[in-house]
Amino acid sequence: MKILRAALLLLLAATPLRAAETAAPASGAWTLGTNFGVSVLKFSGTDEKWVSFNAPMGAGLFGGASLQPGMRVGYATASGTSDIYLDLGINYASYGDGDNYYSYLITGNYQFNFSPTEPTSLYGTLGGGFNVVSVGGQSESDPLLGLGFGLRRKVAEGHGAVRGELRYDRLMGKKEELFAIDSFALKIGVDLWIH
Repeated sequence: MKILRAALLLLLAATPLRAAETAAPASGAWTLGTNFGVSVLKFSGTDEKWVSFNAPMGAGLFGGASLQPGMRVGYATASGTSDIYLDLGINYASYGDGDNYYSYLITGNYQFNFSPTEPTSLYGTLGGGFNVVSVGGQSESDPLLGLGFGLRRKVAEGHGAVRGELRYDRLMGKKEELFAIDSFALKIGVDLWIH
């Protein structure tokens, strides 16, 4: 939860920068978006596979059975060449036995847009973060690394974009109970650009 709190505090601290950004028309844009898609999880050392469809995408192995977070918050540079963003997701459940269960994903990512001035552009992205699962007061945090390649189309006169991406992520389990997991996903997303 410390990572999630730090991310929220960072976003709140950046809010006053919005007024200064308005005065400079050549500046970048804050972005807010969501991810939809289909993913296949392959558990290393086994023949087990999970296929999941998420709208929006999930928040970890508990509940959503996905390693693709559903919410995207970021910043697009003034040149349009780069996007820096967080992908976030959380699942929470409380059962009659008094136990609370939750999982969350948080990844920091960099996106390079190959043709930033064109209405449609190919892009590549790379990132890393953590998947945290807590069951009955016991929690496990595992690193997650990934990369993707996609196509982005500007919409609404430059106030947003739609995107499609092929994504690979690897969750590296630290304990014997959790195998490494490979995730192959087709992500479709919508972003609002706040100038």
